[in-house]
Amino acid sequence: MKIQLMAAGLMVWLGMCVGQEIRLDTPGAWRKGEGNLVKTSDGSLRVSGTMLFAAMDPVPVSARKSYTFRLKVRQADGSPVSSFYFGLIPLNDEGVSISMNTATIVRKTEGELAAGVNAGDAVVKIKPVEAKRWAVYPGGVVCFGARDDLCDLPNRQVTSPMKSIVDRNGVLEVTFKSDIQYKFPAGTKVRIQIGSGRYLYTGSADKLSRDWKEYSGTVQGLLPPGEWDGKSFPHGTAYAQPFLMVNWNRKEAALELKDLQLKVEPANASGSVQK
Repeated sequence: MKIQLMAAGLMVWLGMCVGQEIRLDTPGAWRKGEGNLVKTSDGSLRVSGTMLFAAMDPVPVSARKSYTFRLKVRQADGSPVSSFYFGLIPLNDEGVSISMNTATIVRKTEGELAAGVNAGDAVVKIKPVEAKRWAVYPGGVVCFGARDDLCDLPNRQVTSPMKSIVDRNGVLEVTFKSDIQYKFPAGTKVRIQIGSGRYLYTGSADKLSRDWKEYSGTVQGLLPPGEWDGKSFPHGTAYAQPFLMVNWNRKEAALELKDLQLKVEPANASGSVQK
């Protein structure tokens, strides 16, 4: 991965002032592509069964660039109808994917551990700054080592989703769906983070057509720390990795793809949301 990231970094030099088009229409452009993405007589790629593909080479991300993923897809003749999704995976500077619950915070949920926690604990005791802000949010987890300036984000030191919260005289007893995996002393700063998944979807089709149809979508801008909107890259993103979710609801289905490309070009003046 490090070699791939170094090679990808050269793209920053090549595309600083002009756009670039990255072709993704060969099996070798995708991990697990060889043997699973089969070239047809017309040059398209045929895929049978439910598959998730990630591009072989991540692309450097800049707040001043837009990233448009474009392709054509159709349901293969004789195949049952299936669904299809595609987009970009945000990666940090080490090539590790950034998931939503490591990057997205619930504001004003800061607090600290009222007692130390050990790996295997099921309950955590927390002294919150604002108890009224603490609730069992959908996809809500607790992160350890929180910083007031949010410089810890993305913070991967998170619990499983919260199950219940009981207020015992100002100390919250928070129970999780599975045991804690970390050890931290009393006084460690915490906060609530939310979300699930790690994908920025640029397009989808719940029911594919048997005729070729073009799909495209764009991700641009870098969000401030703590936010996630699915349209811009989360804080901490250094690279983007195209992905394909193929025949996601029908393992016996087959589809065909062609003209896959990622276009990187200067963003519109109003496109960047970096602060």
